[in-house]
Amino acid sequence: MMEALSMASPPAPTPPAPPPPPPPGEAPTAAAAAAEAAASAAAAADRLAAWRVAAAAEDERRAVEAQQDELCEAEDFEGADALTGRLEELAAEAAAAAAAAVAA
Repeated sequence: MMEALSMASPPAPTPPAPPPPPPPGEAPTAAAAAAEAAASAAAAADRLAAWRVAAAAEDERRAVEAQQDELCEAEDFEGADALTGRLEELAAEAAAAAAAAVAA
């Protein structure tokens, strides 16, 4: 079940950039305004998706860390060591998703 959280799909690609703004003194056309609004909404959706991936990875990392702590308390150090790689993967996934959210 924890693996399902980390396998969340990456954010959807952003649509092409909106057309350039009209020259000074000219009002933007309705089509240009609609295109700009759509591009802005798509970028916001991309950021939100990336933050959700980061949050899911961080939640899973916390759960694995708690499991690792329980194994240490039970003196199952081999089992606890086996989870170290997964913790590192989840931390990297969360950091990458957060960086993607900031860049979006």
